[in-house]
Amino acid sequence: MGMDVYGNKPKNVKGEYFRNNVWYWHPLWDYCCEVAPDITSRIQDGHSNSGDGLNGYYSIKLAKALQSEVDSSRTQAYMKAFETLKETAPLEDCYCVRNQMVQGLKLDGYVENDCKICNNTKKRESSISWYNFTVENVVEFIGFLENCGGFQIC
Repeated sequence: MGMDVYGNKPKNVKGEYFRNNVWYWHPLWDYCCEVAPDITSRIQDGHSNSGDGLNGYYSIKLAKALQSEVDSSRTQAYMKAFETLKETAPLEDCYCVRNQMVQGLKLDGYVENDCKICNNTKKRESSISWYNFTVENVVEFIGFLENCGGFQIC
């Protein structure tokens, strides 16, 4: 699953379309909310593909706020902190443990008493390990924001 972000009044090809799968979009949008809460608060839920978005004026403001972060190297620092968080996150209960709590639920990778996800350890990698945050993705989003004339998250 992914988030398709469409430009409302694109100036050029860069502003027509931006896409991230959920593993990149959620950290990117979290970062936008941290950097520019006064702007992103205008969107009810940037983590859903409900069609909400920003107009051209606020898209440019968000682009400028993000560019300022990239220029100051704060985005690079955020990326390093995100990677450290992923590397140090504690293990979580595996789905097979949850399966024992909800009788009759069968999930991919879990067959009877033989869990292929955790090899019967009952623990698995933290779900944060599935997500990614890169400076390059932020820069690509800035390019989209500068040229989209407003956007909708679909």
